[in-house]
Amino acid sequence: MQLDVANFRHRLLAPKGQIRTAVIWLIIVTALYRLWGAWAIDLVIGEAYYLSSARQLHLGYFDQPPIFIWVIWLTKTLTGSEAPIILRLPFILMFSGATWMFYRIGVRFHSERAGLMTAIIANIPILFTLSIGSWMQPEAPLTLLWLVVVWLLMDIFWTPQKRTPLLSWLWVGAVLGLTFMTKYQAVFLLYGTGLFALFNKDARKWILHPGPYLAIAVSVVISLPVLIWNMQNDMASFAFQGSRALGDQFRPDWLLRMIVGQIIYMTPWIALPALWVGAKSLFKGPVTSYPENTPAGMGFFFVMLAHGPIVFFTMVAAWSDTQFHFHWQAPGYMMLFPILGAISAILWDKHRAVVLGWLAIGAFLSALVMTALISHTVTGWARDYFPAGEDPTNGALRWTELEDFFVSEGVFEQENTFIAGYFWTECGMIDNVVRGKLPLACLSDDPRNIAFNIDLAAREGNDAYVAAVMHSDAAVMAGLSKVFDKVERVGEVTLMRYGAAAMKPIRIYKGKGLRVNRQFTDLDASTVELTLLPRTQIAKLSGKILQTPASTPQIVDVLIDGREIGKVELSGIETEFEITAPRNWAVGMRDVMIELNSPSGTPLVFEQLSVTISD
Repeated sequence: MQLDVANFRHRLLAPKGQIRTAVIWLIIVTALYRLWGAWAIDLVIGEAYYLSSARQLHLGYFDQPPIFIWVIWLTKTLTGSEAPIILRLPFILMFSGATWMFYRIGVRFHSERAGLMTAIIANIPILFTLSIGSWMQPEAPLTLLWLVVVWLLMDIFWTPQKRTPLLSWLWVGAVLGLTFMTKYQAVFLLYGTGLFALFNKDARKWILHPGPYLAIAVSVVISLPVLIWNMQNDMASFAFQGSRALGDQFRPDWLLRMIVGQIIYMTPWIALPALWVGAKSLFKGPVTSYPENTPAGMGFFFVMLAHGPIVFFTMVAAWSDTQFHFHWQAPGYMMLFPILGAISAILWDKHRAVVLGWLAIGAFLSALVMTALISHTVTGWARDYFPAGEDPTNGALRWTELEDFFVSEGVFEQENTFIAGYFWTECGMIDNVVRGKLPLACLSDDPRNIAFNIDLAAREGNDAYVAAVMHSDAAVMAGLSKVFDKVERVGEVTLMRYGAAAMKPIRIYKGKGLRVNRQFTDLDASTVELTLLPRTQIAKLSGKILQTPASTPQIVDVLIDGREIGKVELSGIETEFEITAPRNWAVGMRDVMIELNSPSGTPLVFEQLSVTISD
């Protein structure tokens, strides 16, 4: 699987030093551009949420593996700063490292010029430059680590004499484990590599070799923090991510949205050519040199790594509402960049103007869109082009006016008080102004990571200030009234951007006396509904049950949401009981129904009910 390219290099390449210098300048210029954006705009919704998650160090986190959150925690701990440019800096540097890896992979695949083209192509899509390359999200470390795994696999499949096979596979396992610790999409590296080994006759020998299995074992050991955290928390993270692929209806509109969305994120002038050359490489087969003058089967190897994320996450959208997660396919697309880079290098001699124009126009259009978004986020110059309250850049506004309200009311100095939001996206933005001055809760059925930073079961009687935007006033008041003794609306603030209101007002509520454990007397009811706070569960039920008229002794069931959690033997009109409930833990806030079931049909009611809650 070796390639002699001596004659080819003489014809195609500019001097190696010039190409490498160009790549270094590409990294410097794009990093400076991203640093400008990191300085100009505040944290976006996802970043604010991740910063809130990083206020406490855990082995794992609800909706992502931990490495990138550990990086956020470490950055703010070492620097003592939460300035966006400081927090984003490690992620910008990671993508700069990824750009270098794109270059090196392109060189190894085809030529120095192909490496340069691959690096340029990777910096054109809006998704890679604005989001993956600029913001503190898991995709930056994922991209870098993924490319390192690919580089190590290229060593094994095409230059096996470089080091002993077991040592090579040991390195693959170590970096693969770190990739798993960044994002679960790393599973597609296993999937794609396995398929390549199965289809490529020269790589098939590795199927029975101990090396790949050593790599998997090492990656599992390195990933143990994620496994341990999930085992401690009812597999919450695995269950959450797995549930996103489930659905019960075929929705072609969702599928179309996903197809169009990913192409826009990747920019059509990169996405469509990448898909085209990927398809050609697939049909050329597992042992063919495509494009020309590339190692046999390497293009097919890239396609095996690429198609998993692209096909899987696109098809899932046909039955699951994946909303606007068009970045999920990004690891697949980036595996097509080396093929596109090699094609561009081949076309350079005969169609230099076309290739140069394509790259220049693509880079200019992407930079234009990103500059317009960043400048509008800062100044609001394009506000008239968006419907009221629907400006997509609102998610990058710091809620300074909310902070001013908290300061003016002396909220941060109050004891036995916490701050809360009513939906996870809002909770992150609230935390971005609270910044650890008081504990933060997310009183939502979907609080995600934030639920693990506060033990609400230990905050019986505390007061809370709750900010909300998305939900109606009536919905918020009704929901908070279920878990506080008293709720009142205490204020409203409006976010301003250069003298104009930027979005709907932020309403502020005060809940007095958080109810955790519950006491019900004089009930005379066979069913009792109560609201459980996030990450709490019913630990014990006790009280009195009445049966009228009195019947012979019988055993009745006590149910929670239709599931039996214990039995009570009734011996007269009035029976006292106590039940230790089995684990019924859940992350989000939820309403539960406690009810009695008599097999004989005798009317039963709770006279008294005491509910003990734990975390």
